[in-house]
Amino acid sequence: MYELYYNPFTSVEIIKPVMSLAECLELANQKDLATLINIVRVNWIVNDLRSNIVCKPLLLRKDFQVVTGDTRMMAIGLHPYINDVPALLTVEKSYTVDPEWIQIKSLQHLAELIGTQPENILCNENWNNNEVTWIEFAMPHTAHHLHDESQRERMILNYLEQYPDTVFDYDWLRAPIDWITYDSL
Repeated sequence: MYELYYNPFTSVEIIKPVMSLAECLELANQKDLATLINIVRVNWIVNDLRSNIVCKPLLLRKDFQVVTGDTRMMAIGLHPYINDVPALLTVEKSYTVDPEWIQIKSLQHLAELIGTQPENILCNENWNNNEVTWIEFAMPHTAHHLHDESQRERMILNYLEQYPDTVFDYDWLRAPIDWITYDSL
């Protein structure tokens, strides 16, 4: 048996990403396609965080390892003023959870906590029976957040065709890029 918890103010210091930003940049410079697809989103999020907050909760395991939200964590790494983020914690029922985490009673309860409608929450698992391995929040205000992997693949391949000598580094991640212009070249 499992439980799902929510904390709107989870310290970024306790969260353990699957991949570090340095590892991501290294793989991107090796032209690893999966990483290139993700680095488009990291660049977009880095720039979006200049004027918006992280609104979709990250999904974490009991050791605070990221299950979903790794690209957000990479982008947050370039914004030292972001100290906390909303997060969900999927744990076995026997696991002791700190009191700042709110146990999720139902889909409606989760929707109320994050400020959306239940139909905007997509989850393949019953969080009372299984560890949650994927959850998505289809909120209207995040619909344009470059979720489509095939679109990001087209964008980065078109971008690299135009800029074949690109070196992926922190400056590149901070550079505002209008990704839509690379969607149909």
